[in-house]
Amino acid sequence: MADRLRYATCAEPGCPEVVKTTYCDDCRRTKDRTFKAAAPERRKVYESKRWRAIRRRILRRDPFCVCDRDCCPNGCQELSTVVDHVIDIVAGGAPFELANLRGMAKRCHDRKTARDVWHAG
Repeated sequence: MADRLRYATCAEPGCPEVVKTTYCDDCRRTKDRTFKAAAPERRKVYESKRWRAIRRRILRRDPFCVCDRDCCPNGCQELSTVVDHVIDIVAGGAPFELANLRGMAKRCHDRKTARDVWHAG
């Protein structure tokens, strides 16, 4: 049996475009520009001595991935290799606040980042 393509409305609120993927080309380009525009600010944080010290502290505090249940419904037992901002810096999260940071496995962090970037309203 041939695969049937599913069409839906673009996931960007207010966009009427019908697409085969999550976002239409215009909305995807807008999201890409918004994400890339914040890159210099993020780079300043991640290249600082303060960040390197906090990163080590968080990875010691959270040696195993502290991902949410949406990512790993059965629990994640992978080692933390990445420090995640629970509330992204771009969304107003405090870059150095310990309560806003958690250790995660790279695979889980990549999933969370993709959700944050592509599914933000």
